Amino acid sequence: MADKEFYIGFQEKAPPGIASFLRTRVALLLLIAVLLGAGLAMMQSPFAASFFDFGNLQTWKGRLAEAPVPSIVVAGEDGKETNVPLVHPGKFGAEETVSGRDGQAVELRATLIQRGLTWMLEAVPGSVRPAALDAALPLPHPQPLGEWALVGEIVDSKCYLGVMNPGRGKVHKSCAINCIRGGIPPLLRIGSGDRQLLLLLLDSQGQPVNQAILDRIGVPVRVNGEVERHGNWLVIKASPSNIRRLRR
Repeated sequence: MADKEFYIGFQEKAPPGIASFLRTRVALLLLIAVLLGAGLAMMQSPFAASFFDFGNLQTWKGRLAEAPVPSIVVAGEDGKETNVPLVHPGKFGAEETVSGRDGQAVELRATLIQRGLTWMLEAVPGSVRPAALDAALPLPHPQPLGEWALVGEIVDSKCYLGVMNPGRGKVHKSCAINCIRGGIPPLLRIGSGDRQLLLLLLDSQGQPVNQAILDRIGVPVRVNGEVERHGNWLVIKASPSNIRRLRR
């Protein structure tokens, strides 16, 4: 009977047969690990084309708007007026920046948040100053579009538009709840990718609905409400009772 190799742990080298067997198996396991990692990486959704221009404060000129959410109307890249929602640093809305200043021509210091062609500004509290404008920049008038029934997810606009990535789903749910609780305008996100639709979400009277929907953030919901166009934004006005979770 042929002799069988035997290895004792304190020996400096394993017998040739055992060493060859281990080298083959270790190399195979490493190859599987690399292929598995590459496969999982390829299965992940790509990051959105969004960013937060952190540390780059700029001066923005425009006309303040209290509705549908705190905003400033500025001249967009195409020269047309663009309604840009405002937030404050951290998890806070910008109501105090626009309160009592609806329609005023101002300049303010802010940091750009951008997702695709959609802008938001993180305004520095107390930085608003009167300013002369080069263009009229009228405030947008709401255009009723009728009653819609939509299925999507409620996200906080600040994180979703660029401060966090992906800024949606269960992994972001607790952050989104805190942001919306602090006054960040909620968005209703419909679809994904190039077929995505974003609507500012208000109550049926056009007032903030934030505190009433904290248990419906980051999960699929069905929303029945009146949709309006405010310049470059769509807005859906819905009673909290018409914002329903589809599953827990």
